[in-house]
Amino acid sequence: MSNINLIDLRIKIMLEVLSLCSINISDDFNSQIISILELDNIRDYGFVIDSLYLLEDTQLAKDDFYNHGINIHESRNEKFGEAYLRMYGIFNACYLQLQALIALSSKLKIPFSKSEADQLPIFLFRTYYASHTVNTGYSSDRRSYILDRHALLNGSVEGYSSNTNGEDHFVKADILELLYEWDHFLAKNLKSMSSKFTDKIEIIPHDEFDLSKISELIKSEAEIES
Repeated sequence: MSNINLIDLRIKIMLEVLSLCSINISDDFNSQIISILELDNIRDYGFVIDSLYLLEDTQLAKDDFYNHGINIHESRNEKFGEAYLRMYGIFNACYLQLQALIALSSKLKIPFSKSEADQLPIFLFRTYYASHTVNTGYSSDRRSYILDRHALLNGSVEGYSSNTNGEDHFVKADILELLYEWDHFLAKNLKSMSSKFTDKIEIIPHDEFDLSKISELIKSEAEIES
């Protein structure tokens, strides 16, 4: 669970830097925040802070999934509906995080490989079972998938497509394993972003700073990484 802790900490670090900016910038906030974060315009600040809040919100969904799994009720065999909702929800929570990451990298001008992210298995399985289940692919390669609901109750997404251009296409994965891989990717990319924020602290206009909170966050991050 170290990656999910790193994700939470890096989001908090960036939000704390923005809080320091809002507290300490008294004159012409718009032009100063543009300069500090190297934004193109003040509208970009809205994309940045909203993306951070979206990451924070979707982390709550992921925390719940890590704590309770695909089905939080004891009589699991009768809870197919809940299992579907939680599967659809967790896949799309991760997709929302990807969109937040794309927005942050664009506005903060930090390199990011969307093509690498798109090839992560979690987004392939989202395509198969939570977004394009009956219209995966294009033109003559378009196909549909069916999911094994009994396997889903055990936290596995598995099923197949019978209308491919060749043999049936069988796919199977453990949802938690998909999440672990995504969290590793997300934590790695948030590191470069949070580092940019902490590098900006010294240029925030101020008379006195209370850096105790952000210092504690950075210390916790270092302890997890060590």
